[in-house]
Amino acid sequence: MQLLADFAEDKGDDRYWALVGSLDAALAIIEPLKEQA
Repeated sequence: MQLLADFAEDKGDDRYWALVGSLDAALAIIEPLKEQA
């Protein structure tokens, strides 16, 4: 995930930050579900 953040910083593009934020949010939702399964 840090690699994506570095890439976004290099690009200076909000779209990359939005993508990184979306991935972080998805992981936050998926991780607890995987532990319950």
